[in-house]
Amino acid sequence: MASDKGYGYSLVKYFFFGFNVVVWLLGTSLVCLGVWLLVTKGPHPVITPSHSYLSAVAICIAVGILILLAGFLGYCGALLENQCMLASYFVLVILLFVLEITAASLSLVYKHEIKDTARVELLYSLHLTHSQVNDNPSTVVLSQAWNEMQTELQCCGVQNYSDWHVVMPESQKVPVSCCRLPNCEPKIRPLYYERGCLEEIEYWFVSHMYVLGVVAVTLGVVQILAVAAAILLFCSIKNNKFDV
Repeated sequence: MASDKGYGYSLVKYFFFGFNVVVWLLGTSLVCLGVWLLVTKGPHPVITPSHSYLSAVAICIAVGILILLAGFLGYCGALLENQCMLASYFVLVILLFVLEITAASLSLVYKHEIKDTARVELLYSLHLTHSQVNDNPSTVVLSQAWNEMQTELQCCGVQNYSDWHVVMPESQKVPVSCCRLPNCEPKIRPLYYERGCLEEIEYWFVSHMYVLGVVAVTLGVVQILAVAAAILLFCSIKNNKFDV
């Protein structure tokens, strides 16, 4: 009986230990990705200037640090058989799970408000690309982000190409990234994309909803298993201490 108990305890311990090594590597990867984006794309690689804290850099680094902290607590808690660390790990994972559920629920309930806010922010960033000094680093980064997005999504402006006419009324042109063909004339309307980028972004999320759902469900299952393993290991350590 004692040997079976010891074998089961060791199995749970080392499984949990190995699982949190993977979690640690995931957190490290996200932090490295955020740092890479910061170095290569600048501090604000986003097209929503009023919400720069929601940039890819900020999200990657913040989530990466939280995952690193959770992995560290789980790793050390399993290795040192420390109940306090395991309890902290349990609380942190539950907190992350609740935040994910809350964010998903709010995005569904307030999807129309989110779309309206996104339209206002995109229009604001569009004006910033030409309202600031041309050699301003933030303006250069913003213009590059717009060019990359329009080329990748094959769109032009926020709602349509006319948004650029408001930004550049003196020329009534659109950026070259709006062109359907290489080196096209930005003044010839049939040669550039007429659909707005906001519509294309919404379409991208809808078309990838299945993939996003699978990722969300997988992440939720992994978190539930991690919490269950933490509870089991916590109880096993407690029982072993009482047995001794």
